[in-house]
Amino acid sequence: MVHSADVYLKDLQFYDYRLVSTLGFTEENVEALAEKEDVRAAEGAISAEVLYKDAGENERVIKMHSITEKVNKLKLVAGEMPQSADECVVDSALFSEDAIGSKLVLSENNTTDDLDKFAYKEYTITGLVQSPCYIQFERGNTSIGNGRISGFAYILKDGFAVDYDTEIYIKFDEDYDIYSDEYDSYMDAKEADWEAYTKEQADIRYEKIVKDAQDELDEKKEELEEKRAEAEAELESAKQQLTDGETEISDGKNQIASAKTELSAKASELQSGKDALSSKAAELESASQQISGQESALAAKKAEYEQGLNAYLAAKQQVTDQRNSLEAAKAQLTENTPGYEEMLAQIEAGLTEVAGAEAELNAKNAELEAAAGQLSSAESQLAAAKQQIEDGKNALAAAEAELTDGEKQLAAAKEQIEEKEDQLEAAETELADGLLQYQENQSEFDEQMQDADDQIADAQSKIDEIEKPETYVLARNTNVGYVCLKNDSGVVKGIANVFPVFFFLVAALICMTTMNRMVEEQRTQIGVLKALGFSEGKIMGKYLFYSGSAAISGTLIGYVLGIHFFPLVIITAYGIVYKMGGIYYVSDLPLALVSLTVAVLCSVGTTWLPCHKELKEVAADLMRRKHQKPENVYS
Repeated sequence: MVHSADVYLKDLQFYDYRLVSTLGFTEENVEALAEKEDVRAAEGAISAEVLYKDAGENERVIKMHSITEKVNKLKLVAGEMPQSADECVVDSALFSEDAIGSKLVLSENNTTDDLDKFAYKEYTITGLVQSPCYIQFERGNTSIGNGRISGFAYILKDGFAVDYDTEIYIKFDEDYDIYSDEYDSYMDAKEADWEAYTKEQADIRYEKIVKDAQDELDEKKEELEEKRAEAEAELESAKQQLTDGETEISDGKNQIASAKTELSAKASELQSGKDALSSKAAELESASQQISGQESALAAKKAEYEQGLNAYLAAKQQVTDQRNSLEAAKAQLTENTPGYEEMLAQIEAGLTEVAGAEAELNAKNAELEAAAGQLSSAESQLAAAKQQIEDGKNALAAAEAELTDGEKQLAAAKEQIEEKEDQLEAAETELADGLLQYQENQSEFDEQMQDADDQIADAQSKIDEIEKPETYVLARNTNVGYVCLKNDSGVVKGIANVFPVFFFLVAALICMTTMNRMVEEQRTQIGVLKALGFSEGKIMGKYLFYSGSAAISGTLIGYVLGIHFFPLVIITAYGIVYKMGGIYYVSDLPLALVSLTVAVLCSVGTTWLPCHKELKEVAADLMRRKHQKPENVYS
């Protein structure tokens, strides 16, 4: 049984030391320990106990391990090994092959700290395995759940969410038999050194943790101070903006008041313009009416002038005709004409009268020309007056347009002032909100800074309180299965040490009884052989050969059956408790020789004694029936 376990554990490279630190280890620690003397393999691993739900939705405790490649190899019983971080192999003693392909679901009743150790909340079962760390049915005790670990599971390291190893497994470059004195002596010689090595690496880990934590905290402090300065600058800027806003609002109020005053003056000025425009319009209307009257009078005078002109022209034509007629008549008169003197006198009188009429017409013409000049001057004056009125009307229209624009500008200015007032009111509201927000931000900033300072202080306190790690160098004798197997194999060994002596004594007793009876039954034959001249040696040799051959054949048969049958029975019986792979038989030739020697000595010795006793007698006595004591009929 021990040899089978030895082969099994050597094949799976069962660890020699399991190193544990309360702060864990890093890959650098593993590499440093791998460089130590006589180390065949050093490998970091992660393990954690967690609640899971079985097929019946019952909560049970399972211990999760990371898969190692060089130490504590796994024996695949069914299925395949995990290929991704969300896959696992499980305890073949706890799960059946039906579980392959199903999910190992972590219970939500685990603490947050326990769940945070895992990258996933469920893992797909890909196979069943046996582990050299669990050769016995007991899986250990725990502080969670019902206090008992039901089984184990193995996942890839990426299946965990921690960045450090919880333990380091060490396998030395030796292959001593388990439980042997050589192995115990070898491990005893290593213990002190490896306690020092483990403490050294744990201290390095401690210093690194403290340094990293302090560096991170210092960085956070610097970041906090930068953010504090930025926040204070932002708050100061906000405060300055509020102050500027108050100044702008005050200036805006003053500007609005000034604009209102200016608007009132503009309104008064506009009203004065309106009044002046109304007065000017009245004046233009009066002038227009006067011009209209003057135009009517001028038209009448012009008509009178034209009538006089026409009369003048008609009279002038008439006078001209009379002159022409008289001159023609005078030209026609001759002295021979009868009544020449009288007709000439009449013609001369007519010409004189015509000359008088022409003088009158000339005077009338002068009057008409004077009247025409007056009319022309009056028309010019009237046109100038009309132009003035028209210019006045145009100016009035322009003034009216300007006044209209002024009214529009005034309305626009009034609207702008109202908009400014609305904007100012909104700005005041925004300023009030900003002031309130500033006060809230200031209060929140003070509170956050206080919280940050408290957190920094707490973090510093936690860093200062980090204790140096406790380390444990755990040999195989801390593994339950390994120790139980040693105890159980010790029991079997104790029985094996006692039973052969008992069996040899029984065999010797049986041989003695058998050979005594056989020698006594063959006294006559011994006497005959002795009488025939056979030597005592030859006669003794016959019986010694018989008992010796029986001892030798019995020993050989017993040896062959013993090294196969008994281990099979014992391992089959203990197979309920231990899972260690196949059975490996051991042939112990020195033990076989010792057993053969003892068996032969016992068998031959018990044969030699009665033979030697009988051969001391003479042949005649031997051929007689041995005298038997009469039986006591009364007993």
